[in-house]
Amino acid sequence: MSDVLTDLVPLVAEVSGTRPHEVTGSSRFEQLAEWGSMAALRLLARVEPHWGVRLDLRRFLATETVAELAGVIAEERLRSA
Repeated sequence: MSDVLTDLVPLVAEVSGTRPHEVTGSSRFEQLAEWGSMAALRLLARVEPHWGVRLDLRRFLATETVAELAGVIAEERLRSA
């Protein structure tokens, strides 16, 4: 598991009201307990201070799984390095 994914899983669990052990890289956002637009915005707001990257909203919303979002974050970190 990548460092980004390892850190992202508990954040996703927290903002979605899901137990951390129930969130994995293959978890689909739409299937998480309390996932919706507010949870998505809370997660997006946590990404920038945690990883130092600002994600494009459309790209963020287009991700379907936690692992896919971790990949986008990792890619943006490389780009901004």
